[in-house]
Amino acid sequence: MTMVLYHRTSIGDARKIMQSGFENIDWDFGLKDAQTGQDAVVPGVWLADRPLGHEEGIEGDALLEVKLDLAEDELKPFELEGMLWNAHLWVAPADGSTRRGTGRPSPTRRIRGDERTVSLDVQHDEAGDRYLAEVDGHEAYVEYRPVDDKTLDFLQTYVPGELRGQGIAGKLVARALDLAREQGYAVIPTCTYVQGFLEKHPEYADLIAR
Repeated sequence: MTMVLYHRTSIGDARKIMQSGFENIDWDFGLKDAQTGQDAVVPGVWLADRPLGHEEGIEGDALLEVKLDLAEDELKPFELEGMLWNAHLWVAPADGSTRRGTGRPSPTRRIRGDERTVSLDVQHDEAGDRYLAEVDGHEAYVEYRPVDDKTLDFLQTYVPGELRGQGIAGKLVARALDLAREQGYAVIPTCTYVQGFLEKHPEYADLIAR
């Protein structure tokens, strides 16, 4: 059985992987060894069952499609359970070795990277209390709640699965904040993604409601 999985990384590393294949990398997820109490490091290749993007805390500007000649139950010992509620994640050996056989992760193509730049036309949908962008027939938006005439509470950032992994959430939030500034609003960042975005972009600090 062949599984199709996804691996996000930098564009430079994606080129190396496409040329030479995967190598084991030590991953530190903040876990502790139950016996020693020391930090637990997991060696292998980070894989997911769907494309994950920046809005889910996954860094990297390139997305690789990876084929693995193993059944899903053979990957069970390598699964990172509970990391995300809506995706399965694994750190699998680069040589594909399991107790029942070998299925080396094989990168088949790079399906996204910086070469594809998504341009967003973000509109203020006042009737729907959101900042809205339509891309390839799908809607992405930042939903807010008006607090008063000068304050908006940004509640959530939504990007449909078909658009994830293209950096759309960051561009959407940036443009929504730009529009809020132009319209004279202060912003309450209730949305956790907006909170993280503001931490990385102090140039928007003046927008945060005091």
